[in-house]
Amino acid sequence: MRAEAAAAEQPDVAPPRTPEVLGKQDLACLDIEGLLLVAWEVMSKLVIYHNPRCVKSRQALALLQERRVPLEVVEYLKQPLSLEELKALRQKLGMPASQWVRKKEKEFALAGLSANSTDEEILAAMARYPILMERPIVVRGKKAVLGRPPERVLELVE
Repeated sequence: MRAEAAAAEQPDVAPPRTPEVLGKQDLACLDIEGLLLVAWEVMSKLVIYHNPRCVKSRQALALLQERRVPLEVVEYLKQPLSLEELKALRQKLGMPASQWVRKKEKEFALAGLSANSTDEEILAAMARYPILMERPIVVRGKKAVLGRPPERVLELVE
């Protein structure tokens, strides 16, 4: 569903040939080369956790769209990440949650967080208050980058 929504937002970009888009009958008709292409597109697709109200997030999205990479846009304030998804994201980023939490948001104090909060406390607060997650974050496969500055997202493209 997220892939279809992202494709609808990007009319000039062809939707990726993923299993969600193709359907089971289409996949059954593909030869090995076609299956490998679909697998490559699934693995190479980028996911951007995006807030359209954020200038840096809009800049990062524009950089990716200019390069026409397969892209899924997830507005994480509308589709919040679960605690498990946030833990997986922490692994992909390779940095503690304290480095990608928005400390100046009122929800930081509301969640009872402080400079001494543990990663587990921060991730639980992010799950409860998605606004606490720094943006944009772009994921490709097992790697993720925080798009600060926005050009950092290109590390996953080149």
